[in-house]
Amino acid sequence: MAQSAATPQLVQRLQRVAQRPRRAGGSIALRPQAAAALDISTTSTKVSMKTLPTCQLAVSWYPIFAYNAGDGGGSGVVEDLGGGRLQLTFDPDAGLYGEQQQQQQQQQQQQQQLAEHTQLNIPALNWRTASIFGVPIPPPLNIAIIPQRFEGTLDTSTGIMELNFLARFEFTAGSLYRAPPLIVETVLTTEHSEGELRRGDGRRLSPGGGARLVGVARVPRVDDSIDWWTNLFLSLPTDALAVMDAEFVFE
Repeated sequence: MAQSAATPQLVQRLQRVAQRPRRAGGSIALRPQAAAALDISTTSTKVSMKTLPTCQLAVSWYPIFAYNAGDGGGSGVVEDLGGGRLQLTFDPDAGLYGEQQQQQQQQQQQQQQLAEHTQLNIPALNWRTASIFGVPIPPPLNIAIIPQRFEGTLDTSTGIMELNFLARFEFTAGSLYRAPPLIVETVLTTEHSEGELRRGDGRRLSPGGGARLVGVARVPRVDDSIDWWTNLFLSLPTDALAVMDAEFVFE
């Protein structure tokens, strides 16, 4: 008698489980993180970022560089966009070329207040910071990364970050060789980024402030009359992949 009475209850439980939302692959649908889980207030006005030693860089078909960017980072300003979304702006205060440099000088007074609270530093790739398969790159080689723009949005309800990144990469081999600057532009995201040769997956901002941002950029060719060797050496145009592990603090 007890067994027959329990049977309808068991059937009802199984029916409730079967009615739960599921994805096509059969796994239970996941809900995004709540804003409270991230402990980020939309009234925050400042953000600081510290890049970690576990970053990576890759270009063309060459192996991935292990990149220790532990000495990098910066600070920026935060603006509330509404709906739990924040605008993050890091001013790299980097020198630009020609007319851009003149425009930068004309706008200095307007941007002075912002510049006082924002800065950004990205360590160069050299034998101290970069290695392939555990072997440091040769000492004469150096790739300076000069940021020109780093800004974007954070969705505090999901932890998704999308940051527009523009930088000038300057490759030198001691005093023997200096390549023309390569302009790299991409969106660093906590989601998925994919190009023709490279791809990567990020990691959303955690309650502890950690995130992985990835971005694939298409690097254009250099004018052959200026430097045909760089085009040949890097197989330009090609993909460049950046993987940036970082910690963010909002206040």
